Parts: sequence; structure tokens; C-alpha cells
Amino acid sequence: MQLVAAVLLCTQRFATLGASIALPILTAITAFCWSTYVPVTATVATLMWLGTVGLLVWDVAKWRGIFARDDRPTTIQIEPVSAPIDMRLWSWCGVAIIVLYAGSALIRGGVYRPRGIELGEPAFYVLPAVLLLPIITLVIDQRRSRTRRS
Repeated sequence: MQLVAAVLLCTQRFATLGASIALPILTAITAFCWSTYVPVTATVATLMWLGTVGLLVWDVAKWRGIFARDDRPTTIQIEPVSAPIDMRLWSWCGVAIIVLYAGSALIRGGVYRPRGIELGEPAFYVLPAVLLLPIITLVIDQRRSRTRRS
């Protein structure tokens, strides 16, 4: 389910669904990490949990219909907003992350779990590449938005 949530979060279209799947998983992981006193992992899990809550709050308009009272008719209109970011570019970034990570796992025959600095292991370089993809996408998106404004 973590992989399903991760893939959905990487696709901009289904990110809300991915966040709703990831929230209970991250809640359990965070509670477990804090209860067993694993502070580094607990801190990372807490930050991921907060990010997921932030994504769900961001899309609060999508959830209003679920939490509306049944005794009153409600009409909910979600007005499309012009995105300040290039959603297509970010969707491709998500696809690239999924392909890079899944390709690495397939080639290696399993998920790579680093045990330290392993410079001879090709999978060791996949994680930094995955981290750089959103940064590169942000730079490209910012440059494109500047040229559109001018």
C-alpha cells in the first residue's frame, strides 16, 4: 500500500487519493517510531506525516462533500484555478522518479537499502538522482514561468 500511495502521490492527478491512503500508514509508522524511541526515523516519519496532512488540507474543497450534513442540500462547486506551476512538467517528474526507482529495483532484483557509503554499488547513486529530479524540475518550472511573465 505504501508503493501504491507513493505512485499516486507522484501523479499530480491522483495525489489527493494517494495522500488519503498514505495518511493512516504514516500515522502508524510515526506512532511506532516514537513509541520505540527511534528519533531519526521518527522525525522523518513525522515530517512525512505533516506533509501528507498538508496535502489533504490543501485539497479541502474536494472533501467538503463528504463532511457535509445530510439534512441540508448542498451544492459544492470546485472552481478550476490556473495552476501557478506546470502540472504536466511535474507529472513527468513523478513518472521519471517512478521509472528510475522501479528500474533500479528491477535491475538489482530488489529494493536497495544502503548500509553506509557503498560507492561501488550502482544503486547507491539512484537515491541522489531521485532527490535531484524535483529540484531540477523546480528550476525548469521557475525559468519557464519567468519567460511566460515577460
